[in-house]
Amino acid sequence: MAFVDLAVSTAVDIAKSMIVPVGRQFGYALFYKRNIQALKGELEKLHDARVGFETRCDAAVRNGEIVENEVSKWLDDVMTEEENANKQLKDWKVVMKRCFHGWIPNPKTRYVIGRKAKKVMLAIQELRGEGNFQVISHPDVPEGAVIDPTTFQISVKNKLTFYGSISPR
Repeated sequence: MAFVDLAVSTAVDIAKSMIVPVGRQFGYALFYKRNIQALKGELEKLHDARVGFETRCDAAVRNGEIVENEVSKWLDDVMTEEENANKQLKDWKVVMKRCFHGWIPNPKTRYVIGRKAKKVMLAIQELRGEGNFQVISHPDVPEGAVIDPTTFQISVKNKLTFYGSISPR
């Protein structure tokens, strides 16, 4: 009797471990529209975050500050990811209309589209999570100014060239 219980529990564990991956694969084909809608939602959130950061970066540049390198790199990454995702969405729209205007389902196409949409959505979520910057820019040190390493204060060596570069109104 103990042998049967051991065999049944082992069979149940094996079945559980096989159902999840198989269900995930079928889920890509069955829920491809849900994955595409989720991708569109994440893409919109990413676009809003990018526009907000670009606005803050533009304001920092207008104030004479220097934008951090990691912020600029993140903005470039967001732009390329947005372009790729929008291109894929347009391509998928064309592909889904091929077979009698989408009336006859093609499981292979739905699987590929659903899987790619899920992967792109996860990449966008990760990229959006990386965009939590505490500091976007830092003040620019004026030309001719030297930072004292012991006190971390800015001193001007040649005040004539420093103040001469500032034109009076």
